[in-house]
Amino acid sequence: MSRGTVLLTGATGLIGDALAARLRTDGWHVVGVGLTAGSPDDLVADLSGDDGLATAERLVAELPELRAVVTNAGVTGPRRRPEDVTVADWDAAQAINVRPVLALSLAAARRWIAAGEPGAVVTVSSPGATRAHLHRAVYDATKGAVEALTRALAVDLGEHGIRVNSVVPAAVGGDHPDLPLGRGAAPEDVAAAVAFLISDEARSTTGHCLAVDGGLLAQARSRGIAMRADG
Repeated sequence: MSRGTVLLTGATGLIGDALAARLRTDGWHVVGVGLTAGSPDDLVADLSGDDGLATAERLVAELPELRAVVTNAGVTGPRRRPEDVTVADWDAAQAINVRPVLALSLAAARRWIAAGEPGAVVTVSSPGATRAHLHRAVYDATKGAVEALTRALAVDLGEHGIRVNSVVPAAVGGDHPDLPLGRGAAPEDVAAAVAFLISDEARSTTGHCLAVDGGLLAQARSRGIAMRADG
């Protein structure tokens, strides 16, 4: 028996593939949305423009038993020194990293409120929201916006039984000996966190940013730098 429908952006790629597989295994009907369709159930739509909210509202109206939205799509963009950053860089990044998150979150929330139903939204952030990457000011700013939006919507929508949380993956795939766990996150680890946050097991969790990062955000400096400083 299906748990209901999850609308998922960024349904392909390293994390997206793991997300779709895990949610389907857990009994969810997964519908991807993006500029191209990866499976027959996927919807093709562009949510980056001024009409993104109207487009999102049309999408969610078509989905039976919509219970959750997961906004995984995003771009890092090129590395740019401060003197080379342009307004066009900002416009391009926020159009993909922020606008669709806002549009889908609001569209789903309005549907759930009108129907008197609960729901769950999970956004995908980055350590760059709270710790700067070198020469990625625009990207980090968009992820800071995603986390701020996550908290604000959690506060505004809680009275309707709608939960809004974020996962913060980092160092996905491969060995990372400088991290406390000595490794980063596997895509399946990120998927497990999302699966938890949209489930009833997380019914008391909202406005939370859950790091899945091998301990990256917990440490002040890389292990190598810390050991040299201590020595």
